[in-house]
Amino acid sequence: MNHSSFRNWRLPSLIVLAFAVFIFVISCGQHLMTAPGPSNGNAPYGTSFCAVGTPDSLCPFIPHEVDDSSALSPGYRTHLDTIDQPKFDEFSWQTFIALNWPANSSGAPTGYVIGNDTSARVWEYYNSVDDVFGGGPDACDPGTPGSKFLFQPLVVSSGGFTTAGFTENDGNALIDRNLNFVLYEIMMSPSEVAYVQGNKLNTLSGQQRFVDSLKKAGQPLTINLPSSYYQVIKSKTGGTIGTIEIKAAWRLLLPKEKDRWNRFYNREATIFIPAANRKSGKDTCFTARVGLVGMHIITKTKLFPIMVWSTFEHVDNTPDNLEEAALHPDYPWSFYNPNCLNCLTNTPADTLVHNQSKLIWANKPPFAKAYGQTMINDAHVDTFGTQVTRTYPIYGPTQQMNKAWQQKLKGSVWENYKLVGSQWLSSNNEPIHGVPNPPPAPELLGNSVIETFMQDTSSCIKCHNGATNTFSFGKDSLRYDFSFLLFRGLSNKGDALKEKMPSDK
Repeated sequence: MNHSSFRNWRLPSLIVLAFAVFIFVISCGQHLMTAPGPSNGNAPYGTSFCAVGTPDSLCPFIPHEVDDSSALSPGYRTHLDTIDQPKFDEFSWQTFIALNWPANSSGAPTGYVIGNDTSARVWEYYNSVDDVFGGGPDACDPGTPGSKFLFQPLVVSSGGFTTAGFTENDGNALIDRNLNFVLYEIMMSPSEVAYVQGNKLNTLSGQQRFVDSLKKAGQPLTINLPSSYYQVIKSKTGGTIGTIEIKAAWRLLLPKEKDRWNRFYNREATIFIPAANRKSGKDTCFTARVGLVGMHIITKTKLFPIMVWSTFEHVDNTPDNLEEAALHPDYPWSFYNPNCLNCLTNTPADTLVHNQSKLIWANKPPFAKAYGQTMINDAHVDTFGTQVTRTYPIYGPTQQMNKAWQQKLKGSVWENYKLVGSQWLSSNNEPIHGVPNPPPAPELLGNSVIETFMQDTSSCIKCHNGATNTFSFGKDSLRYDFSFLLFRGLSNKGDALKEKMPSDK
């Protein structure tokens, strides 16, 4: 392993993931600078900040079901409205806060107030995809006792989607204002992990046996991931948390580039770069501070088995519109530079730079400079990262909901995050011939740092619907219940995979 080119980059003492991150909180409770943004009035729908208990207080309770979802009319509105949509946005915010609550060593929420504690968060004690499906390099130094480690190699499913690493689902890389790649990681809830491992769905042979057992029993060839539910929905008592999948996006925070750490939920990360993606051609690990810039949360509930799809972003990612960009010309957006007037927007990096067929990290930061957009300004040459713009505006009532939660979270890093949207499809509208009909609400939903290059057509449900009958075992097709992660099992020929539950981390 070659460390000499990193100079001031400290070598790791913690094992982590390839292209993604281990996390150890440093500063969450500092005074924060107010981010620019429009005034959106009061939140709709009488916002409840806690799914169970006092509605006026933030709490670590992960909701098991969408509030008042049993009262949804059987009919379906073909457009967003202020009757049903705020219920899902509230569910999304309650879930986001509960998952980001400080946790103890077993992954249970602590009694500390969110944002004012340095503990790892609840979701960080979930299993990574590599805990469940295997893989990941053992190329970094061993971690300290009790430390959490994550492995996130770049893996492309048979459907052509990347499930982890430093590229988005479409295989393209996002580059920030400092010309560094954005990193991604994926985590799975304990209930989902238990189902996958219990049914041996983390291997090819296990999936084949699962198909054989379903055929023998005369049952549909469908994986049925566990759902969240309340035993008594009216009182919100009993029940359990079911399937939750999380995809987090992180960017490197560099002090010399004046990145404001106290505006981000940030962690110390050990990052592994394999030889195949490094200019030196050698495996390398290094440590760096990373900040959370985006998060997908997928939650399966009993009443919404097609899942509720929630997506959040940091407010500093990119202006929501040109007016906001014009009002704040000097604001240090993470993925937008007002000086890059002629930059192509939402355009992926050219992988053929320097005759390379894949993305290559430089030996030192900025790691992605070779893939930046070069412009000549006033007789000098400037290089910019990905120029990200939001394709579709955030739904008005969702903006109002955001303002209410941001006010409640004021004084913590979490006031700097916003809900982009919540997508859902009523349970009485099952997919017909593999295609949801009628369309989900909203019909299109994309995160600017997770689906940067396909915002025009991005739909969580329509995209993941392709995971339900894509892979064939001979003449048999197994439906993956909207989870692309199960494709990871197809690359594993045997059953000897490690099993690491949250309490073991």
